[in-house]
Amino acid sequence: MNSIQVSKQLMDFSKMTFDNTLNAMLLLQDQSRRIASGVLEKSSWLPQNEKKAINDWIESYKKGLEGLKSASDESYKIISHYFTSEEETINKVRVTFPP
Repeated sequence: MNSIQVSKQLMDFSKMTFDNTLNAMLLLQDQSRRIASGVLEKSSWLPQNEKKAINDWIESYKKGLEGLKSASDESYKIISHYFTSEEETINKVRVTFPP
């Protein structure tokens, strides 16, 4: 196994770990949003503009995590393309110059 394959496997493992962690964060955020929405609906003492500010904050947090996920996916796609093209180049060299 060459170093490119090992690096690609490490990158794939890293991506899987990151995706699982991010998905857990998204699930936790969704559950927190449901709880916060229930509390906000029942709290009559809280002014409407503050309820709106809390809801806006929750939405911006959700958009931030989704943006992080899309940026991560794009970065992994770029680096995966690099590993694939590098591996193809090595295979072409092996075909051209036998050991």
